[in-house]
Formats: sequence, C-alpha cells, structure tokens
Amino acid sequence: MHFAGALSVGDAKLLLFPVRSLTRLFFWVTSPIVLDRFKRDLKLVGLSPDWEVPTVGKETALVPTECDAPPRLYLEEMDFQQQGSPQVSEIAHFLAERLNPEVIGEVFREKLTTDLAVLDDDQFSYFVRYATQVSARTQLTLNKTTDKTVGPDGQTEKGNLWYEETLPPETVFYVPLMADGARGGEAKDELETGSAVMDKLSREVLARPYIQLGGNETLGHGWCATFLVRGSG
Repeated sequence: MHFAGALSVGDAKLLLFPVRSLTRLFFWVTSPIVLDRFKRDLKLVGLSPDWEVPTVGKETALVPTECDAPPRLYLEEMDFQQQGSPQVSEIAHFLAERLNPEVIGEVFREKLTTDLAVLDDDQFSYFVRYATQVSARTQLTLNKTTDKTVGPDGQTEKGNLWYEETLPPETVFYVPLMADGARGGEAKDELETGSAVMDKLSREVLARPYIQLGGNETLGHGWCATFLVRGSG
C-alpha cells in the first residue's frame, strides 16, 4: 500500500449474543438500545433500514412471529414471557438476508429468522456479563504436572492453572467502514473514489470470507466469518 487513510474502520460493536436455552439449542439475544445504535450506524454508512426498534418489558422476550417455541422462553437460569412481534420479524429477516448461507450455512441463516429474542436492556446486559464462555487452561511442567519441579538444566519449573473468558461461538458483531479516495501515491489513479477502495477491500482483503482477530490463534480463537454490506456514497 502506497497510501494511507483511505479506509476508516470503526469499533466492532456487539449486535447479537447467543445464549443457551431449554427451549432451543440457543437463542440470539439483543436489546432496544443495541438495535437503535445499529440503526443509527447503518444510516451513517448510507443504509436506510425500514424496520422500527421495538419496546419491551423486563419480563418479556419479543421474538419473530415465525418462532414456534413454547410460551415461556428459558434462557440460562432465567425465563421470559414470549411474545411474537412483526417488528422483530423484520429485523431478523433484514439480518438473515445479508448473511451468505455458503459461509455460515443455510441452517444458521434460517435459525436467525426464528430464534432471535429482543430483551430489556438490563436483561441483555446481564447475559453479556455472565453468560460468556469460561475455559480452564493448564500449563504443565516438563514432568507433565503442575507441581514445582527442577528441570534437567537445574531451572525450577512450576505449572499453572487459570481461566479464560471468551465470547461464545456464533456471537455477531458489526463494524462500520467508511472509505474515501486515495490522496496520493501510486494508488491515487486506481483508487480515486471511496467506492473503488471498497471494491479493492472486497476483492483482495475479504476475498476469503474468514479473518482471525485477537490472540490465541493457535487455540482456534478469534476466527470470524465476514460479510461486507455496502451502502450508498
């Protein structure tokens, strides 16, 4: 790259959080404030969604009208009165239509149209705080123990046990992207508009729809399926 500043990458923001359920394998949950921020960011990048953000009570879970789960929705140790909502149906279909089934699988895209629950902001916050994935990790010595041992070189070794908190699989984030034409360098003519920059991003950087973010790549952490949704401008 012989230019800088043509692509502005925003923060990754949580949109849908998967929570274990007795009603289904899991439900994706979100909340009005999260959806309102998402809609605001969509408008920022030139998209104009025609769905409205619903309001929901503390004891209620709004789900798509297509959801055929029992009247009580059980999420982790909590339960909610389930209520079908046309507004949530519109949001679920809006999201599902922008996910490539060849990347995530048709089953998951279809699941999104039925197994999405909009909860009160406080209830959503509770699950994000306390329903993450916690994994035990162990560091062993050369003797394959966690006890303090002396190695062949005379150095003292001691194992360790610790816990790591990670996001569960199927968590959905979105990242606002904004592009402008290259201001100089060899790429100025090739990338003279923001649209050309986005074309290059799609063609070269996101040609393989999987990227790895963060640490612990050798443990399989941080792998994400990516989808570029383009607005106007």
